[in-house]
Amino acid sequence: MTVIIVGLSVLCFIAAFQVLNLVPRARTAIATSRATAAVMGDKSLDEDAKEAAVQKAALSLMKNFLDLLIRGALTLVAAWVPIQAADMIGLKPADETMAFMLRLDVILITSVIVTVAVIIGLRVAKK
Repeated sequence: MTVIIVGLSVLCFIAAFQVLNLVPRARTAIATSRATAAVMGDKSLDEDAKEAAVQKAALSLMKNFLDLLIRGALTLVAAWVPIQAADMIGLKPADETMAFMLRLDVILITSVIVTVAVIIGLRVAKK
C-alpha cells in the first residue's frame, strides 16, 4: 500500500509541476538574468541606462522568485495530498509513508521517475 500512496504522491507532484508551468517560468527568470548581464556588459550604454535596466530586471526577478516560490509550494502541497488522504482514511499513517519516502533508494528511484516524466512532458509540450 505504501508504494501505491508514494506513486500517487509522485504523480500529483508531476501533474502539479506541469500544470503550474514551473519550467517555463524558471526559464523566464534565467532569460531575464542573462539579458541583464548583457546590458551590464554593453559598453554602448551609459551608467544611467544600465542602472535603470538593472533596477527593472531586479524587480522582475523578485516577482519571478515569489511566483516560483508559491508555485513550488503548491506543487509540494499537491504531493502531500495523497499521503494525508491515506492517513485520514486509515490506509497508512503519514509518518510511515514519509519514512519510506525518505529512504535513499526510494529517493533515487523517485528522482529518476520524476526527471524522465518532466523531460517527456517538455518534449510533448514542444510538439
